[in-house]
Amino acid sequence: MRSRVTRLLSFSEPVVLPNYRMYRSENFLKRKYLQIFWVSFFWIMNLLQSIIDLVSFDTEDQMQPISITNIISTSLLSLAIIATLIRHKKACSRVRAIVELLLLFTVVVSAGLMTSRIANYGELSHRLIMSLASLFFLQTYSLATTNLAHRVAFLIIHGIYIAVFNRDLLGAGSRNIHEIVFLIIVVMVMLMLCVMAYSTARFDRFAYLQIYDNNQKNIIWKQIVDSLPQGAAIIQKDNTNRIKFNNPAFKEIFGNADGQQRTQFIDEALKNVFHRNNSKDKQGGHLNDRNSGQIFQVNNKSYFIS
Repeated sequence: MRSRVTRLLSFSEPVVLPNYRMYRSENFLKRKYLQIFWVSFFWIMNLLQSIIDLVSFDTEDQMQPISITNIISTSLLSLAIIATLIRHKKACSRVRAIVELLLLFTVVVSAGLMTSRIANYGELSHRLIMSLASLFFLQTYSLATTNLAHRVAFLIIHGIYIAVFNRDLLGAGSRNIHEIVFLIIVVMVMLMLCVMAYSTARFDRFAYLQIYDNNQKNIIWKQIVDSLPQGAAIIQKDNTNRIKFNNPAFKEIFGNADGQQRTQFIDEALKNVFHRNNSKDKQGGHLNDRNSGQIFQVNNKSYFIS
């Protein structure tokens, strides 16, 4: 299994990749309400933080344009993403790519504005606490996307933001033990998040390979059963005798019969097969009718009849 996924998270079998992309698009569609919730939560939290900064008496004049820009940009991008997700009804790789790019652009812009605001704090301890808080808050972005490249790109960009806006801590003349600890903690947290993102993406591909292999086995099994000249079906073991699976030869037996006629036919067929199997057991297995039906219990809920 491990040899089927490369270190760069590609598949050694080319045929798997297109199926995996469609699988991701289908999962993306299933998660769209979680994404709408995350975008709404992210938007509200940014609005509240920016509004608090604007009305705070301690806020410097140079930080007010940053807060206003954050309100406008986050609102526009969030509304665009929510509108796109609401209109997203069918699994489509192109729509998924557009939404994921919008999500990445939103968090990148927000991270830049947030980091520049935090860099204006005079106290080093305040910078450290708020930088770590922003790291973990912005990493909720992983709930909205499963794209490893976007996660890693965002971590790198966020790290560049922290280094650029806190460049006053990187000067040799002002460096002390607290500043070194600040930088080490930030770097270690970002490395840990990168490793977690890579491990999650690798595990996701292994899980998909198991699903892919099971689907291929089911396809092969169905092709074999469909090609049988003899009718075969899996029937639910209850009073309804509902057909869970049947091959073309089995369908031809019914012709144009309606649902009630089919149920009566299956009831009679099951009674006949049970009777034949019981008679064969009583006579020591001497019945040798090749055309007689056979029935096998698949599990506690199903029979296989042919």
